[in-house]
Amino acid sequence: MRIRAALHSNDCLLTGFDLRKNPLIINRAYADPHGVTKRFNLNLLHRMNRELGAHSQIDKFDFYAYYDHREGEVLSYLVSTRPQKVMIEAFGQEVEFDSGELIFTEYSRKFNQQEIEKWSKESGFSIHKHFLDCKHYFCDSLWKI
Repeated sequence: MRIRAALHSNDCLLTGFDLRKNPLIINRAYADPHGVTKRFNLNLLHRMNRELGAHSQIDKFDFYAYYDHREGEVLSYLVSTRPQKVMIEAFGQEVEFDSGELIFTEYSRKFNQQEIEKWSKESGFSIHKHFLDCKHYFCDSLWKI
Protein backbone atom coordinates (compact mmCIF):
# COMPACT_ATOMS: atom_id res chain seq x y z
CA MET A 1 0.00 0.00 0.00
CA ARG A 2 2.87 2.42 0.65
CA ILE A 3 4.11 2.00 -2.92
CA ARG A 4 0.60 2.68 -4.25
CA ALA A 5 0.37 5.89 -2.19
CA ALA A 6 3.64 7.18 -3.67
CA LEU A 7 2.48 6.80 -7.28
CA HIS A 8 0.49 9.20 -9.47
CA SER A 9 -2.64 8.47 -11.52
CA ASN A 10 -0.85 7.41 -14.73
CA ASP A 11 2.01 5.54 -13.04
CA CYS A 12 2.62 1.81 -13.32
CA LEU A 13 4.45 -0.73 -11.19
CA LEU A 14 6.48 -3.56 -12.70
CA THR A 15 7.00 -6.41 -10.28
CA GLY A 16 8.38 -9.92 -10.66
CA PHE A 17 7.16 -13.24 -9.31
CA ASP A 18 8.59 -16.74 -9.17
CA LEU A 19 5.69 -18.95 -10.27
CA ARG A 20 4.57 -22.25 -8.82
CA LYS A 21 5.85 -25.16 -10.85
CA ASN A 22 6.53 -28.86 -10.55
CA PRO A 23 7.96 -29.44 -7.05
CA LEU A 24 10.79 -31.52 -8.56
CA ILE A 25 11.96 -28.47 -10.52
CA ILE A 26 11.92 -26.30 -7.40
CA ASN A 27 13.71 -28.93 -5.31
CA ARG A 28 16.41 -29.29 -8.00
CA ALA A 29 16.85 -25.51 -8.08
CA TYR A 30 17.60 -25.39 -4.34
CA ALA A 31 19.58 -28.65 -4.21
CA ASP A 32 21.43 -27.81 -7.41
CA PRO A 33 24.33 -30.10 -8.38
CA HIS A 34 26.81 -27.19 -8.50
CA GLY A 35 25.99 -26.08 -4.94
CA VAL A 36 25.15 -22.48 -5.90
CA THR A 37 22.25 -22.15 -3.45
CA LYS A 38 24.26 -23.89 -0.73
CA ARG A 39 27.16 -21.43 -1.20
CA PHE A 40 24.69 -18.52 -1.24
CA ASN A 41 23.37 -19.57 2.17
CA LEU A 42 26.79 -20.45 3.61
CA ASN A 43 27.88 -16.95 2.62
CA LEU A 44 25.87 -15.76 5.63
CA LEU A 45 28.43 -17.46 7.86
CA HIS A 46 31.32 -15.95 5.88
CA ARG A 47 29.78 -12.50 6.34
CA MET A 48 29.21 -13.08 10.06
CA ASN A 49 32.85 -14.11 10.40
CA ARG A 50 34.03 -11.04 8.51
CA GLU A 51 31.59 -8.41 9.76
CA LEU A 52 30.75 -9.57 13.28
CA GLY A 53 33.96 -11.31 14.26
CA ALA A 54 32.22 -14.67 14.41
CA HIS A 55 34.34 -17.82 14.49
CA SER A 56 32.13 -20.13 12.42
CA GLN A 57 33.80 -23.15 10.89
CA ILE A 58 31.99 -23.10 7.56
CA ASP A 59 32.81 -26.74 6.81
CA LYS A 60 30.87 -27.77 9.93
CA PHE A 61 27.59 -26.61 8.38
CA ASP A 62 25.51 -28.00 5.55
CA PHE A 63 22.47 -26.71 3.66
CA TYR A 64 18.87 -27.94 3.61
CA ALA A 65 15.79 -26.59 1.82
CA TYR A 66 12.18 -27.72 2.02
CA TYR A 67 9.43 -26.86 -0.49
CA ASP A 68 5.84 -26.92 0.77
CA HIS A 69 3.92 -27.13 -2.51
CA ARG A 70 0.54 -26.54 -0.84
CA GLU A 71 1.65 -23.14 0.47
CA GLY A 72 4.11 -22.38 -2.34
CA GLU A 73 6.89 -21.74 0.19
CA VAL A 74 10.55 -22.72 0.23
CA LEU A 75 12.24 -22.65 3.62
CA SER A 76 16.04 -22.77 3.62
CA TYR A 77 18.31 -23.66 6.52
CA LEU A 78 21.91 -24.13 7.46
CA VAL A 79 22.45 -27.34 9.41
CA SER A 80 25.10 -27.83 12.07
CA THR A 81 26.80 -31.13 11.22
CA ARG A 82 28.12 -31.62 14.75
CA PRO A 83 27.86 -30.12 18.23
CA GLN A 84 29.77 -26.86 18.20
CA LYS A 85 30.19 -23.45 19.77
CA VAL A 86 30.56 -20.27 17.73
CA MET A 87 31.87 -17.10 19.35
CA ILE A 88 30.45 -13.85 17.94
CA GLU A 89 32.76 -11.09 19.10
CA ALA A 90 30.48 -8.20 18.08
CA PHE A 91 27.91 -9.42 20.63
CA GLY A 92 30.36 -10.84 23.13
CA GLN A 93 28.36 -14.03 23.01
CA GLU A 94 29.00 -17.69 22.29
CA VAL A 95 26.25 -19.65 20.54
CA GLU A 96 25.95 -23.42 20.94
CA PHE A 97 24.63 -25.71 18.22
CA ASP A 98 23.60 -29.34 18.52
CA SER A 99 24.35 -31.74 15.71
CA GLY A 100 21.49 -31.41 13.22
CA GLU A 101 20.34 -28.06 14.61
CA LEU A 102 18.83 -25.81 11.95
CA ILE A 103 19.43 -22.11 11.36
CA PHE A 104 16.63 -20.57 9.29
CA THR A 105 18.19 -18.51 6.48
CA GLU A 106 15.70 -17.88 3.70
CA TYR A 107 12.02 -17.78 2.85
CA SER A 108 11.00 -17.83 -0.80
CA ARG A 109 7.38 -17.69 -1.95
CA LYS A 110 6.09 -19.06 -5.25
CA PHE A 111 2.87 -17.67 -6.76
CA ASN A 112 0.24 -18.58 -9.32
CA GLN A 113 -1.44 -16.01 -11.58
CA GLN A 114 -4.66 -16.01 -9.54
CA GLU A 115 -2.68 -15.03 -6.43
CA ILE A 116 -0.89 -12.26 -8.36
CA GLU A 117 -4.18 -10.86 -9.63
CA LYS A 118 -5.78 -11.02 -6.17
CA TRP A 119 -2.75 -9.32 -4.61
CA SER A 120 -2.74 -6.54 -7.22
CA LYS A 121 -6.45 -5.86 -6.69
CA GLU A 122 -6.08 -5.82 -2.89
CA SER A 123 -3.25 -3.30 -3.32
CA GLY A 124 -5.35 -0.92 -5.43
CA PHE A 125 -3.93 -1.88 -8.83
CA SER A 126 -5.19 -3.61 -11.94
CA ILE A 127 -3.14 -5.93 -14.11
CA HIS A 128 -2.14 -4.29 -17.38
CA LYS A 129 -0.05 -7.20 -18.70
CA HIS A 130 1.86 -10.30 -17.58
CA PHE A 131 5.23 -11.03 -19.20
CA LEU A 132 6.13 -14.73 -18.92
CA ASP A 133 9.32 -16.57 -19.80
CA CYS A 134 9.09 -19.37 -22.37
CA LYS A 135 8.61 -22.07 -19.70
CA HIS A 136 6.17 -20.01 -17.59
CA TYR A 137 8.45 -20.32 -14.56
CA PHE A 138 8.56 -16.57 -13.88
CA CYS A 139 6.21 -13.64 -14.37
CA ASP A 140 6.91 -9.93 -14.60
CA SER A 141 3.59 -8.23 -14.03
CA LEU A 142 2.80 -4.66 -15.05
CA TRP A 143 0.27 -3.09 -12.70
CA LYS A 144 -1.67 0.12 -13.29
CA ILE A 145 -3.39 2.39 -10.83
